[in-house]
Amino acid sequence: MKVVLVAEDHPVVRIGLVALLETIGVFTVVAVDDGKRALDYLKRAYADGTKVLLITDWDMPEMTG
Repeated sequence: MKVVLVAEDHPVVRIGLVALLETIGVFTVVAVDDGKRALDYLKRAYADGTKVLLITDWDMPEMTG
């Protein structure tokens, strides 16, 4: 499975990125609102063998990008 993980704490930007990426329709889009959740997702994806492209914000709560 091909996944794009969007890690962005600002809801408007996160929703806009997800909407844009979903229009392409080639991959699954997953969105999280902080770096800790992104890292948790990446660990699970790695264990499952899922390939993930990460698009991240630089400054987020819990853990930065």
